[in-house]
Formats: sequence, structure tokens, C-alpha cells
Amino acid sequence: MTAHTHSTSIVRVGDSFRGSCACRTKGPVVANRWEADDWNRGHLADIERVRLHLNTQPSLPRAAQLYREAAAREDVTPENAALFIQMAEEIEHRVGGVPTEQLQLFD
Repeated sequence: MTAHTHSTSIVRVGDSFRGSCACRTKGPVVANRWEADDWNRGHLADIERVRLHLNTQPSLPRAAQLYREAAAREDVTPENAALFIQMAEEIEHRVGGVPTEQLQLFD
């Protein structure tokens, strides 16, 4: 679901209030309107947090490439370079890029 499908509103339920969203998520029934508004703001903040995470999280192949690039930098110690390469190989194995026999784990 994209962010533009999320629009919140406050619905009156008898003498109480409830926050609701266009994504069909509903907040709890509360006594005060400001509590329903707090739920609406919290829901939109959660949506924004998830959207930001999804947009900034690298894919697994890109993460493996980033580890290989980090290992190739001049300011990285040999021990850390070996760890970066191991992480890249394990990620590539997970996505099917490296046969199991070639991993350091099985040497």
C-alpha cells in the first residue's frame, strides 16, 4: 500500500470516538476526541516509518555488493576485509549466487 491510500478520520461511536484509516485499520474506541486524534497521528507515523525503511533498505544483492566495496577500501584492516567478504559470500549464497562448497565455512 502506498502512502497516498492512508487518510485518517475520526468517527463518532455513540458518546465515544474512534480513529480510522482508509486502509481499513481502526483504532480503539476512546472517550475523548484527542485520543482518537493521537491514534491517527501514531498510525500515520507508523506508515511513514515503514515506508522510509522500505525505501532505504538495500536489496540482498546490493548489500553483498556494498560489503565487497567495503572490503576493497584502503582504510579497512585485513581482518575486517575478510569479514566483509565473508558477509558478501553468505548473502550471495542465500540468494543463490555462490555454491555451498565455495564458502569458507566448508573449507
